[in-house]
Amino acid sequence: MVKELRSASGAPITDCKKALEAEGVDGDIAKAFEWLRKKGQATVMKNNRAANEGLVGIAVEGQAGVIVEVNSETDFVARNADFQAFVKDLAGAILRMPPTVGMDGGPAPSVLADKLDIPRLLGQCAGGRGSPLSQDLKDLVAKIRENISVRRIARLALPPGAKGFVGSYVHNALNPSMGAAAGLVAVQCDKLPSQMPALDSFGKRLAMHVVAAKPRFLSPASVPPSVLEYERELIQAQAASSQKPPAIVAKMTEGRLRKFLGEVSLLEQPHMIEEGNPTVADVAARLGKEAGCVVDVVGFVRYKCGEVEGLGGEMPADRLK
Repeated sequence: MVKELRSASGAPITDCKKALEAEGVDGDIAKAFEWLRKKGQATVMKNNRAANEGLVGIAVEGQAGVIVEVNSETDFVARNADFQAFVKDLAGAILRMPPTVGMDGGPAPSVLADKLDIPRLLGQCAGGRGSPLSQDLKDLVAKIRENISVRRIARLALPPGAKGFVGSYVHNALNPSMGAAAGLVAVQCDKLPSQMPALDSFGKRLAMHVVAAKPRFLSPASVPPSVLEYERELIQAQAASSQKPPAIVAKMTEGRLRKFLGEVSLLEQPHMIEEGNPTVADVAARLGKEAGCVVDVVGFVRYKCGEVEGLGGEMPADRLK
């Protein structure tokens, strides 16, 4: 556990041991990580530890895109042609679902649907062989003789009637539609990439940025109040340990909170691919002037195969409401 906590937090081994042994932690890694953050010894957005092998696959067409993660026990299986065919079939089948039907059985999402009813989807959607994907998965497991599971699926789509496109990028790609990680971005604008190549480049480069920079929210305004409250508590605990006057602690808290919002909000992040690293919002505004229309980034999704959620500075799921 010490090794896992050190990998997630970047804190020294001795501090990781202290965190795991601290009162109220009782060896829980998530609680130990929070303990380290309050002490200022763990950094937000550290790389998550890979827990599974497999692939992340995407399928994109026009104003909609789908991203899936399928896990296997070994990297060898992830390079199997049958396994890759299943990942491709899965992403394509979800993309072909009628846009008027929500993937959880409810109304269709305007931008993003996540936390889907995966068993229901696998039973409803047909793969390349015409049989339900649930049967294809069972047959694949029987053939390869290794545990294979569909971990998560998301569909990113522009609101009905809106103009724009979905850009994509696959990292460490085995082929153009699958690899170790991938990102999708939804861009709303009156022109299409076919009319202006710079828009196509913008979508691809922004998706690449999403994969590398790991934003959690679209903008500061989209950060849930519960997340702000949680971060404020952590920052106040860090600032209070400095033993500075309350007025100074308050200023330190607000300053660090603004920094946090800039780090986790896509539109406020410095664009890692663009020269000079202007913010993503500034890049979109500049492109809008060139295109003669508003270029508005309205959504994104990023998956990395095998990443462990709940570490790396994220708020515990039971507090995210």
